[in-house]
Amino acid sequence: MKTQIRNYKHFGECLWLENGMWELGIPTSFGPRVLYFAQKGLENVFYEQPADADYLCTPEGWRIYGGTRLWLAPESAHALYAPEQNPVSTQWHDDTLVVTQVEDKNLHVMKQIEISEGEDPLSVDIVYRITNTGKQTLTGAPWAVSVMRAGGVLTVPFEAKTREITAKPDRILSLWNTTSLNDPRLSFTNSAVEIAQRTQDDYFKVGLCCAAGTASYALEDQILTKTFPVNQNSVYPDGGVNLEVYACRWMLEFETLAPLGTILPDESVEHAERWTICSREGEGVIHAV
Repeated sequence: MKTQIRNYKHFGECLWLENGMWELGIPTSFGPRVLYFAQKGLENVFYEQPADADYLCTPEGWRIYGGTRLWLAPESAHALYAPEQNPVSTQWHDDTLVVTQVEDKNLHVMKQIEISEGEDPLSVDIVYRITNTGKQTLTGAPWAVSVMRAGGVLTVPFEAKTREITAKPDRILSLWNTTSLNDPRLSFTNSAVEIAQRTQDDYFKVGLCCAAGTASYALEDQILTKTFPVNQNSVYPDGGVNLEVYACRWMLEFETLAPLGTILPDESVEHAERWTICSREGEGVIHAV
């Protein structure tokens, strides 16, 4: 895997990784984030907030930036939306890059993202770690939020293990207060839920229990597939969901979550994803958008 330092657009200095099949960019002046990911020679699959855009900002100065960020679920009003004003450190441990944020003084945690090549040359393995640096026990779950660029369709499969009626619900859907089941961005098949990103302003957020442990965001040129662990015996946030989707006119957030748990002082919890990127050359356009 090749590495270099690159100044990327208005995001400043980034550590750039590539293996000949994909490229991945990590900003060093804020984070921890993975800002850029794409098959080599193609466009970033993540949304990039323009430098002069005041939307998707808070009055205190928090910016969405884009890319993939690490949060702690469930969502709380002020602690998550603190501006990212400090640089991150990067360190190699054998073939794994560890990106570390200085202590988050609002949440009293330290966040880390570990990045390594997957077994498949089109894949990269991501480990998210949250360490409790405070004196109080925390309750929460690592939450990986990927902000995808516009124009794609997210497909979240169900995993029907049997055609018999189960004793407990197997397909769980959480709806935020203004999300409607007849929203044109949302559709259902016998085996999956599809969410299309559109230039639509109505607030949209849903959560799903994805027993299959995989979902894909298909753009016109590339498909990003996330694979993540599922623990059927654990309790997940927001009504029992391990995947959440927020959509607006500019982008779509493709979010996976670990189970809820307690994090004692000086203890850590982790969540893992495998990203697989492939091009759509010869497959044509996405008809659902």
